[in-house]
Amino acid sequence: MSYPGHESDRWTWIAGHSAAIEPTEKKYATERPNGRLREWTICLEALMCTPRRNLAHQCSMLTRRCTDRRNYLRPDAHINKVVRWEVAKAAKNAGFDVHGLMVMSNHNHIVGTDNTGDRSDFMRDFGAGVARSRNHHLGRRGRFWDNRQFNDTVLLDRDAIERKLLYTWLNPVQAGLVRRASDWPGAKVLPGDWGKEQVVTLPNDGFYRQKKKDRTITFTAQPPPGYEHLSLKEVIAHFEDLLREAEDEIAEQFRRKRRKFRGVRWVMTRKPSSCPNTPSAMMTHSPRFATTNPELMAQAKAAYRAFRDEYDRARRRWMGG
Repeated sequence: MSYPGHESDRWTWIAGHSAAIEPTEKKYATERPNGRLREWTICLEALMCTPRRNLAHQCSMLTRRCTDRRNYLRPDAHINKVVRWEVAKAAKNAGFDVHGLMVMSNHNHIVGTDNTGDRSDFMRDFGAGVARSRNHHLGRRGRFWDNRQFNDTVLLDRDAIERKLLYTWLNPVQAGLVRRASDWPGAKVLPGDWGKEQVVTLPNDGFYRQKKKDRTITFTAQPPPGYEHLSLKEVIAHFEDLLREAEDEIAEQFRRKRRKFRGVRWVMTRKPSSCPNTPSAMMTHSPRFATTNPELMAQAKAAYRAFRDEYDRARRRWMGG
C-alpha cells in the first residue's frame, strides 16, 4: 500500500490503526483538505479487523490455521509442551475455561467459556506464544499463522456445544489419521481431563530460558455449561459415550469404503515445513453463531447487527473529530 499524497504535504499521526497495519505503513496520513485524508483513511479501514462482540460467559469455538496449511504444529514433545504452557497461561490471564482442545498438524480448535469477555486477548496471547516459540525451535522467521482473523463461533445452546466439542475431538479421526481421539499424539483436552488439576511446567528450551519467574502454572480443564444438574462423573461419562459412538460410526464408514487409518507413525513422518497436497477449500463464510434453533439464531444475528450499527456510528464520530 503506497501513500497517495505528496512530499510537501504536512503529516499527522493517525491514532488507533497501529495494530491493524504493517509497521512501515502505519505512521502518517496527510492533513490537507483536498480529499486525500479520506482516501488514505479508506485504505486503513480495509486493513482493520471486523469488530467482535465478545460478551462475558459466552461459550465459543476458536479456530486458527497455520500459514499455507504448513504442518508447523505437527505433534512432537516440543510443541506439545509449548501448547500446554501457552494455553494454561493465556487461559489464566484472560479468565477463559477450556472445555475442549485439539491441536492438529496445521490448525487448532479450542472450545471454551469466556468468563470475562477477553477471549480475543486469550487467542492473541496463545497464538503469539506458540508462534514465537515454534519459529525459534524450527529455526525460521516470518508468518506462522495465516493472515485471516481467527474464527470465533459463539455456541448458543447445549446442542451446539455438544456438536462443536465432538467436531473438535473428532478432527484426527475424521481425517483418517487415528482410530480414537485419545490416540492423537498432539496436545488435546478430552472429557477425561475435566476437573483434574494439572501443574504445567515452563518448556525447557532457548526461547523460554530467560524467564526466571512463574515456571509452573496450575491448569484445570472444565466441563461445559448447561450440565450443572449432573455430577462431574456423569458429565464425563455422557460426553465419552457420545465421542465413542461417533468414533465407531466413522470407523464403520471407513470400513464400508475400505479405507484405513494412517496411524501415529505416519503422522510423525510428516515434516513441519510440509503441507497437504490436496486443494484447500475456499472459505466463503465463517459462522459467528451455532445453533439449530431458528429463534435463537435470529436473536443473535439481530443483536450483532445492532452492535455493528452502533460501532459504525461511533467510529464515524471518531473519524470526524
